[in-house]
Amino acid sequence: MIEKVPAPVVAGSKVFPLMPVPEKTPPVVVGLNETAASFTQTEVGNPVNAKEHEQYLLIYYRGTLIESHIKITNNLTVQSTKPEHLKPWQDTLLPTSAYRTAAKRIGEHCDRLIYTILQKGQGVVDNKNIWAIINLQKEYCKKAVNESCEFAFATNTISYRGVATYLRLKYKKQSTA
Repeated sequence: MIEKVPAPVVAGSKVFPLMPVPEKTPPVVVGLNETAASFTQTEVGNPVNAKEHEQYLLIYYRGTLIESHIKITNNLTVQSTKPEHLKPWQDTLLPTSAYRTAAKRIGEHCDRLIYTILQKGQGVVDNKNIWAIINLQKEYCKKAVNESCEFAFATNTISYRGVATYLRLKYKKQSTA
């Protein structure tokens, strides 16, 4: 279980508590005004200073710059990933990724929908949404799932909910017997 510790991150007059994380986990992400920053295990539990400079958020630990992030200025963006951390996510966009391969087995429109969902993540994979769409083939035929993915694009409802709603309204579930 992760416990909160009272070690603050100070930015101006705001104080942000950090949480300790196990050794082999990604950096901790903490909100700072309308921006976000990540911290490694070393900085967790210790005070760090965060300063804004032009379009960057600079984070110092004991006077040494440890992180710099581009400030998030778009209200619709809730997370940011540094370019050097994007490689695993970029691999999911490849036609040979597990997500795309499973989607191609259903059909062209399903692959296109899954690819679009992956792109929207900007470094974060929405596993729940993607696998929920792919797993609809267990309840409906592949042709129906592929058709519903095409409908999702036409109506700009690029999500599991859009695909599943179309299927429920137009098709009956396959019998599992």
